[in-house]
This record gives sequence, C-alpha cells and structure tokens, in this order.
Amino acid sequence: MARNTIAEQQQPPNIWTQMSYVPPRGPCFQKSSFLTSCPCFRFMIHPLKAATSFECDGCGHHASFHKMDNRQDEEYERQWKSQQQTLDADQACKQTFRRSVAARVESQGSEQRQRQQRQQRQLEDKEFEILDEEMEFMEDAGVAARPSKKRRTTAR
Repeated sequence: MARNTIAEQQQPPNIWTQMSYVPPRGPCFQKSSFLTSCPCFRFMIHPLKAATSFECDGCGHHASFHKMDNRQDEEYERQWKSQQQTLDADQACKQTFRRSVAARVESQGSEQRQRQQRQQRQLEDKEFEILDEEMEFMEDAGVAARPSKKRRTTAR
C-alpha cells in the first residue's frame, strides 16, 4: 500500500489562478466617510485564505478596493535590485583581485624556490670543484685519494 506524501497531494484550487487575476499590491482606498479612509497600505493575502477569498488579510476589504500597483514598493524593489547588482559587481571585482594576488604570490613563491634551487646547485658545483682539486693534488703527491675533512661540506 503506497502512502501519499504532502508534496504528492494535489493542492486545493486557488481562485486567483483560476480566474487569472493578479493580486493587487497597492493601498486600500475604501472610505468610511469624507474625512477618514482605510489605513491599510498594502493588500495582503493569507496563504490559507488565498484559495477561497478575495479579502485583504490586513483590513478585511475586498481586493477591488485596493490599487493594483504600489509605486513605493516598486521603487524599493528597483533600489534593492540596483544595490544587489552593485554588490555582485563589487564581489566579482574582489574575487578577481584575490585571484590575481594569489597568482602573484604563487609565482613569486615559485620564483623564490627556483632561485634557491639554483643557489643550491651552484653551491654543490663549487663543492665538487674543491673536491676534484683536492683529489688531483693528492694524486700528484702520491697520497691515497681521500679528501681532508676540514674542507668537506655537505650539500643542503
């Protein structure tokens, strides 16, 4: 027997999508008198009531009393998007800078390693030259070919 999970269950029909309506976003313009108006600044839909109701969750008035657009919200969204784009661009720039610095450090490190290896090879070459000279001198003198311990150094 297969169990149905919540995700597999069909959602109840939503009257907003069935009627192809776009929920309003603006403030309520319902007036109870000439001097007072509804204090609701934005149409709000409760997720559980959205399937069956056109009422605003904030003021209780019907959606038709609310303006379709909200210029203040749109301005905020525009500002947020521009700020996000600037932050994304800044972050991309910082990442590029970090990568270039890391590459420079790596190349400097490899150059330094190469320089040390070159110095090490030069030192070893000098040591071998000294040993060769000592061996030639000893062979000429008729001494056993064994270099002195004073001048002998080890390669690092």
